[in-house]
Amino acid sequence: IFGSSKDPYQVQAVFTDGTIFYKDTEDCAVYNPEDFPLMELCTYRDPDGCERNVMRAESRWLGLNIYVSEDVSISRSYSMRQIYTYFELALLIFMLGMLIVILVSFKLTQATWLLTDKVNQMPVSRLISEPYATRELMVTRPADGEIHTLEKAFDHLMAALRTSVQNELFLRENSLKAQL
Repeated sequence: IFGSSKDPYQVQAVFTDGTIFYKDTEDCAVYNPEDFPLMELCTYRDPDGCERNVMRAESRWLGLNIYVSEDVSISRSYSMRQIYTYFELALLIFMLGMLIVILVSFKLTQATWLLTDKVNQMPVSRLISEPYATRELMVTRPADGEIHTLEKAFDHLMAALRTSVQNELFLRENSLKAQL
């Protein structure tokens, strides 16, 4: 697996006296055990100028230090891909959240919109000319709670206004007849 020209990973095994036991053909790095603590990832720039992440393992029984290194660009590209994936996920969650908020708010305000439209479609002149035209179907449902109660109260007020307008017209008409 290690040591191919396209593989960004390299392995080197060195005896404690400095003799190389194994080294990838392309690995030109010279590792010093004092520079690399055991089992910690350290950054190292090899003589070719390539920045590498290096980890050292030690076999005291064999008197061998094993160095495994990877090209830093691998971890950077992985980190960038991970950040990009998190960003995509956050954007997706945000969009779904906004869609849910819009749907819920539309459902919550639908009864209010229907009631507002009902009120806007009833001009006072229509009450005078057509007193019985204001009897319309309910636009809300009992499940709409307070808005349904508000619509029922509105309908009662409209009925009272209609009766008041009819009584006022009747009184004025009779007053004019009496004056004549």
